[in-house]
Amino acid sequence: MRSGIRTALLLLLVAGVRPLLVAQQHGTGAEPPDTVTYTSIPYEVPFILDKGFTYPEQVDLTRWFPAPGDQFAQASCSGWAIGYALTTYAWNRHSGRVNDSTGSFGNMDPRNVFSPSFLYGLTILGEDNRDCAIGVSLADAVLVACNTGCCTLEQYPVDTARHNCLKPIPDSAFVEARRHRMSDPKGLNNQNTDQQRYHLAQGTPVVFQVTIDDSFKQGFRTAGDKMFVWQPPDVLVNKEGHIMVAVGYDDRDSTFLVQNSWGEGWGLRGRFKLPYEVMRWTSTEAYIMQRNGESELVPLVPAFREDPFNRRGLSRGRMRE
Repeated sequence: MRSGIRTALLLLLVAGVRPLLVAQQHGTGAEPPDTVTYTSIPYEVPFILDKGFTYPEQVDLTRWFPAPGDQFAQASCSGWAIGYALTTYAWNRHSGRVNDSTGSFGNMDPRNVFSPSFLYGLTILGEDNRDCAIGVSLADAVLVACNTGCCTLEQYPVDTARHNCLKPIPDSAFVEARRHRMSDPKGLNNQNTDQQRYHLAQGTPVVFQVTIDDSFKQGFRTAGDKMFVWQPPDVLVNKEGHIMVAVGYDDRDSTFLVQNSWGEGWGLRGRFKLPYEVMRWTSTEAYIMQRNGESELVPLVPAFREDPFNRRGLSRGRMRE
């Protein structure tokens, strides 16, 4: 039997077909928000385009983003999108830093890259969970980023374990996180690609939640060497909620450039193109935030027992069908 499996895999490789075995090892991690959370973040409605504004044909913010990381089987996509990618982007823009486009996650400077485990861990604790195989609400993660902030990898390294993953957070990490809070969160119309493109053109990335299915795993067939364009079927199979960040767009082929968290062997070194039309019908939430150390939101005191959302009474849920 094992010999037969090896032979089949060899034939696939010779034929130029890459098996998707590695895809089974990667998690997602998005849950729907409760009503309290969903209504606590203001929405940019209606969206009114600035008079005389002209959309650039192409926007690419990747030079300020860290290399895509890998959540493995953990349900921590929220931490990778907001804590790692977005907070690092905001810090780079603020401090005038750019990232080496040829770099990888393994050689990122831990003093200037932010911890997905810090933000994800606080979010699941705020939802009364201890299991890192369970996802969180995107809106809850947004509130943690604004109320508490995020510390660097130097202060709180990555832990991608699914169980027993919540290590104690030192007080110094909370102090540092406060200096890197986000502020002014706004919800966007998840079907309004003009609104999303406008903010990207202003240098503001868009964090969003999307419903993916098995077709999304085809991104592993590129082995990191080729751009992946996700074109899901009309009927999604084995649906899951996933959180990512849009880092650009291209009107020439009507796609968003998106950073994923399934490693640099997926898509083009961890990024892919999401057609505008696919964004419209698969996304469920979208938010923008600004870096602002003077947020009016009240930060946490350094203790696990505190509520990262400054509220109580979260209800759990599964992805909407």
